[in-house]
Amino acid sequence: MKSYNLRFKIIFLSIIFLGIFGLVKSSWAADYFVATFGNNSNQGTQLQPWRTIGKAASTLKSGDTVYVQEGTYPEVVTVGASGSAGNPITYRANGIVNVQRWAVSSKNYVTIDGFHSVTGYAPGGDQFLVSIYGTSSYVTVQNMTLTISNPTTVAPCINEGGLIQTTKTTSHITVMGNTLSRSCYYPAVQTAGDHQTYSNNTIFDILTDAFQGEGLSNSTISGNAIGPFIILGYHNDCYQLFSVAANTPNNEITIENNICHDGDQPGNMSLDGQSSSGIYIRNNIFYNFTGQFGLGIPNTKVYNNVFFRTATVTNFTALGTTGWGTTITGIEVKNNFFIGIGVPTYNYDYGTGYTVTATNAGASNNFYARDPAWTNPWGVVPFAIGPNEPNMVNGGNPLFTDYATHNFTLQTTSPARDTGITISSFAVDKNKVSRPQGSAWDIGAYEYFSGAPIDTTPPANPTGLSVV
Repeated sequence: MKSYNLRFKIIFLSIIFLGIFGLVKSSWAADYFVATFGNNSNQGTQLQPWRTIGKAASTLKSGDTVYVQEGTYPEVVTVGASGSAGNPITYRANGIVNVQRWAVSSKNYVTIDGFHSVTGYAPGGDQFLVSIYGTSSYVTVQNMTLTISNPTTVAPCINEGGLIQTTKTTSHITVMGNTLSRSCYYPAVQTAGDHQTYSNNTIFDILTDAFQGEGLSNSTISGNAIGPFIILGYHNDCYQLFSVAANTPNNEITIENNICHDGDQPGNMSLDGQSSSGIYIRNNIFYNFTGQFGLGIPNTKVYNNVFFRTATVTNFTALGTTGWGTTITGIEVKNNFFIGIGVPTYNYDYGTGYTVTATNAGASNNFYARDPAWTNPWGVVPFAIGPNEPNMVNGGNPLFTDYATHNFTLQTTSPARDTGITISSFAVDKNKVSRPQGSAWDIGAYEYFSGAPIDTTPPANPTGLSVV
């Protein structure tokens, strides 16, 4: 009995100790406040806030959060400390908070949430409004509104700069839910590093690439609404991945569930003789581009996309797989729509939707048709390899829900239903609907399902952006 009572007391005291320890531990995390009427000699409380975000950056410790009140803070904020797993350091905007620029160098577990950088001057320094570099990891940049004041009708750029940058030595960076515009010469988002996530961003009115970079691996670019681009003679892509050095390959990258429209070309995957491999391009919508999507990285897989009125330049195809003089192997092109490829004055669509100079080009179950607004709408596309592609559909109205408003979901009687091939590496469509819904996969980004079509219209461009 005594032994039992002793064990009970030990357990009871342990519970009390752990509870007290938990209370003490939670008290380590603190909330601080910054306001334009504050003073850095204050305590940083809600009633006695600090004046600058820099003061907070030099004070915050693991688990702390600073709330920055509405106003303009003409600061380059350098994040001063790291958080820890489960206890990040958080910078959070209350209302519209304008900050000049952010720098995160070799810091971990940091969240920057909801700030604006709307600037009429070149950012200088790293040339990006948010730069994440060094050995930074587990950094989240979300709900930001970033723009550089550049004209939409006059070239060249007045203010050169990009918006968000991750470098090749960073890892587990999340860039999501941001509104990005007017980058020029530099991309909106410079991608690099390992295990990065770039998702659900709205990117528009940019003069160069939306996503660009080298040295990216095991990463995802998903759910972004991109376009329109500003066409002033600059080359711009939705996605440009390239490798110009042996230590900067791009490997195992998934580009999925994005909408990108009205620009120079959908993308450019460039090998440049290096060891890049494994790009997955799936469930995306591309429309209204003058140029093609260049595939120059081995083992690129192009599955269940919609290419509508892309590659409208004479003799361009929707996908180019020449590899710039390099033999590109392992490319697969399956279950895609290629609608309206070519120049309308030539009365037919150039190319096959993709070139076949690459070896081992596994192509099947793609749907081809002429532009519905041209002569012979939805007609057969003449190209050399026709019979060599298994299970292709050439010509006919795909019966999109409403292609005029870029809603590429399928109607009940669409000939693209149940005519795709099963892809083992993924099993959902752009709207997370499981494939297949019928007897086989559907062609395109959307699997048909009973019920009202899902509205796929990209969000409207934000208005009312002001210049600091």
